[in-house]
Amino acid sequence: KTIGQAIEAYSKYCNHIFISEGVGEIGVQAIRETIKRHILATGNRPVVLIDYIQILAPFTKDYARASDKQNTDKNVLELKKLCRDYKLPIIGISSFNRDNYTAPVNLASFKESEAIEYSSDVLIGLQYLGMDYVEGEGKEARLKRVRALLDEEAKNAEAGRSQTVQVKILKNRNGGRGEALLTYYPMFNYFMESQEEPESQEDTWKEAEGSYNA
Repeated sequence: KTIGQAIEAYSKYCNHIFISEGVGEIGVQAIRETIKRHILATGNRPVVLIDYIQILAPFTKDYARASDKQNTDKNVLELKKLCRDYKLPIIGISSFNRDNYTAPVNLASFKESEAIEYSSDVLIGLQYLGMDYVEGEGKEARLKRVRALLDEEAKNAEAGRSQTVQVKILKNRNGGRGEALLTYYPMFNYFMESQEEPESQEDTWKEAEGSYNA
């Protein structure tokens, strides 16, 4: 019954989704050609979603021996050019540095590239609610608490229970920053808006509004 309902819901918008499987090496050049063909065939500029940035092929053969960081930097810059050339949004999913697995999500979390931080117009990070630092909490106490939190969320996923995910706008070139909460059901890979609001949300928006007015 659940699968039938999912198929019925998906059928309402699936004709607007085009998936290019990552068979072989796909890089920015291939993405550019796909966008060009899509616009010629449909007359519409798509929203491009890349899953994920760090596995894109080197931009050219010259970059085949470059470091992962150099490759990622180049690909991000070329994706930025794609946005400009075709006037469309590109949403890129990024992996995290391993050092940031137990730290609150921040600008340094994005793996292998400073270009992700500097070139992106908007940076959005996801983390479990409770990952932020607590005032007065020692390093060892925090690490113990975070490990317990991650274990609990893993158990929730195994049992089919929901998880509370904190969404943080870390950078917004043309607007304010803030945060929100989502309820996530791992069993169905389904996000929905949470009725709960982060305690710091109002203060965060006031701060952003103040800096904007200034």
